Amino acid sequence: MAVGVKTELKGAVEYSRQLTSLIPSKNPKIRAVGLRALALEVQTVSAREKIKRGGKGAPLKSKLTSRTGTGRRSIRTDFSRLPGQSAVGTDLRYMAAHEKGGAFSVKASTVSAHTRTKAFGKTVKPFKVPKYKRKAYTLNLPKRPFIEPAVDQVVPSRAQQIFLRAWEKLGAAK
Repeated sequence: MAVGVKTELKGAVEYSRQLTSLIPSKNPKIRAVGLRALALEVQTVSAREKIKRGGKGAPLKSKLTSRTGTGRRSIRTDFSRLPGQSAVGTDLRYMAAHEKGGAFSVKASTVSAHTRTKAFGKTVKPFKVPKYKRKAYTLNLPKRPFIEPAVDQVVPSRAQQIFLRAWEKLGAAK
């Protein structure tokens, strides 16, 4: 996730510390398994519940809508810093702008000549579009978070269960 936004699951670390302090030898493994499972659940909730599918019509004011699914599919987990931390985020610049709110700049570009068969979502008689230059512009996007609300939903309600399952899975509860 070089560009974009990511959220550390720091709130979950407290649950991990409580459980792993009981069995110090299993500490890194329990934390790694628990944080991995928690991050994957946050990723799922972000993509499936916090972004409205099939955004036909005008965008909603408070919730991000998705027409193509590219933004939902861009939500990824980063386990490179396990066993201590995991992160959930996106590498798409515009999705980061939606999460935090603010300006999003689009660079000028040249669009190649092509044949168009659809216009405004409807099939039309094929017509040629000549090469043209697209001007640079800036969009001011309202804050429509999708990762932070997923963290706020998942960590308090599921973190304890997830870390207990990791603890049991690794045989620490025996």
